Amino acid sequence: MKLVADCSIVAALCFGEDDPQTRATVELFKVVMQGASIYVPSLWPVELANSILSAERRLRFGPSDRARLLEIGFTVSPWVDDVPRMDQLLRVMDLAVRHNLTVYDALYVDLARRTGSRLASLDGAMLRAARKEGIVVLGDPA
Repeated sequence: MKLVADCSIVAALCFGEDDPQTRATVELFKVVMQGASIYVPSLWPVELANSILSAERRLRFGPSDRARLLEIGFTVSPWVDDVPRMDQLLRVMDLAVRHNLTVYDALYVDLARRTGSRLASLDGAMLRAARKEGIVVLGDPA
């Protein structure tokens, strides 16, 4: 199986979220990712690092946790997509406008479409956009 992993679900994997629905989705992700090829856009490593610093600023973790949390995030062993070219960015921008997404979120949806992958995310708007684009999301029947 091919899977595009949004930073939101990987950050939740790193942080051990308490919300039952989030926990259930992360548990499903952990099972599915074992036999999956994981794809992420080029911004993913930076987005993961930013998520960790944001959690640190909210006093969930300390500076000594940074390396451990990054290591957990990289256990998904993602294949990182190339930096998008201008023609790809124009396509992604159109997708973002069509679904009222950020360009960052549209990159994940676009990558799932281009690779024929399912999308794993905790972002409701991104999941809705993916489904409207005909992309199966984690947890949907195949």
